[in-house]
Amino acid sequence: ATTSTSVSVGSVNDMPRLDWSGGCSSLKLEPQRTNEFPYSEYFAHSNWAKENLSVTSNSATSPDGHNNASKLVPDTVLIDHSIYDSTPISGSRAFSVYAKADGYNFIFVGENNNTAADGAFFDLSNGTISQNTSSFTATIESVGSGWYRCTITGTPAYSYPMLCPCETGTTFSFAGDGVKGVLVYGAQCEDSASYPTSYIPSYGTATTRAADACLKTGITSLIGQTEGTFYWEGSLEENPSGTNMQFALSDGTTSQQIKFVISSSSAYVAAEVKNGGVQQFYNNHNIDAKTNRKYAIAYNANDFAFYIDGTQIATDTSGSVPACSNLSFDSGVSANGIHGNFKSVILFPTRLTSTELEKLTTL
Repeated sequence: ATTSTSVSVGSVNDMPRLDWSGGCSSLKLEPQRTNEFPYSEYFAHSNWAKENLSVTSNSATSPDGHNNASKLVPDTVLIDHSIYDSTPISGSRAFSVYAKADGYNFIFVGENNNTAADGAFFDLSNGTISQNTSSFTATIESVGSGWYRCTITGTPAYSYPMLCPCETGTTFSFAGDGVKGVLVYGAQCEDSASYPTSYIPSYGTATTRAADACLKTGITSLIGQTEGTFYWEGSLEENPSGTNMQFALSDGTTSQQIKFVISSSSAYVAAEVKNGGVQQFYNNHNIDAKTNRKYAIAYNANDFAFYIDGTQIATDTSGSVPACSNLSFDSGVSANGIHGNFKSVILFPTRLTSTELEKLTTL
């Protein structure tokens, strides 16, 4: 995850602006998360219980570029072959692992109940989900060099997340040859999570990564104190804390703000302007903010507008513009973070016209 990005000054359609995108393709901000697995890479440790398989450490190059991937090798008995973390975990979770074919093309990611209905089978030869008859949501993502991040999310009935190298994509009971197997790296279990975040390595204890935050202070002269346009493009995730997310122009307090407010589930986006108190529009526009979209708040005295994807959502013809000096992705004045992928954040020190706003926010 990234916690800062460059700021440059230039022009868009010959208009001056403060451009937060800094030429990067995407800025990803993530919430605080904990990897509950105490040994996320050392699968040979006794905390990982083994059943009818062996673990060979440092067998191949992992996604992080080092020779620290482990190989899970089933034995020759006609039975299930599994490994599971023996730390009890309860509640909803996102369970993920990086895996690569090394003789066998399939891995089962699920629970230690040893039934196909308690997880999903992943095809490591073509990057697909070969079977998922469970209540979990399963996803697979290529990370290069034949490695895939395999993830299940949901609320399990059993306590222990389990991995099984498989000969086929529908069952994990077979007789191995003691040689072929599956490579694994970077197991992660995030409690109370509806999606996985970037990998958090752990070396002997559950490990927590702090929430990302990104802000720029001391930019009074660049924001536009009498008029301007606040624009961003990106997609958001759900907020695990259950509170609404926001990011804003502000003076460092909650009384002087021009901000976007997004519901905790990313189901709506609102625009708000405060100058001592809420005085301009606060339009809870129902929209899937987890899809990439373009948004803009245009502001001038008694002349405010809110646009999403080329459409005017709300206007207000009464109110004054607050004096702001900060731009922050975590609102800068509260504990509510904002988490997702940001492609661009731009400040124009002029209030763009309706035609310009429509053009700017059209996907």
